[in-house]
Amino acid sequence: PPGHHATSNKAMGFCLFNNIAIACKWLNERNKKVLIIDFDGHHGNGTQSIFYRTDQVLFCSIHQKNSFPGTGSEKEVGAGKGRGYTLNVPIPAGSGDDIFLKSLEKIIERVNSFKPDIVGVYAGFDGYYADELLDLNYSLDSFYKCGKMIGRNFKNVFADLGGGYHQDVSKCILSFVRGVNQK
Repeated sequence: PPGHHATSNKAMGFCLFNNIAIACKWLNERNKKVLIIDFDGHHGNGTQSIFYRTDQVLFCSIHQKNSFPGTGSEKEVGAGKGRGYTLNVPIPAGSGDDIFLKSLEKIIERVNSFKPDIVGVYAGFDGYYADELLDLNYSLDSFYKCGKMIGRNFKNVFADLGGGYHQDVSKCILSFVRGVNQK
């Protein structure tokens, strides 16, 4: 599976390769600035570690606080040239659509000055209320609204499928994609 937990030299948390990081590195080599929005319910520690010291990728993560892998505090903001290019929004267990969508609004407001050439979305659906690995309560409608917010605010968007350990993953994906394409 694609994986935001995989670092540049280590597999972790069901993740063998970090596909979104590979794509972003390729884009950076072509002088493209990339924004990554990671809304998987777990923090993307591998992606964060890969881009922690660069100003060419702005990594933003909305994830359940105090869940696996135990990283992603607001204090983790990048280092060196990358200081200020990591934005973590840990949310409490039990959070639903309102907190999720307000967190995404916060990210979009804060990243406008970055002016990315392209936006990579790590689209994880383990925040869905039926997923038993986390304690988040997102609905299908929140994934649609999330996609719509991203699609309306950014021109060039691609997505990489993340987690989702329940029977409604395909419904979640379709809701998100419909939102992105709703302009």
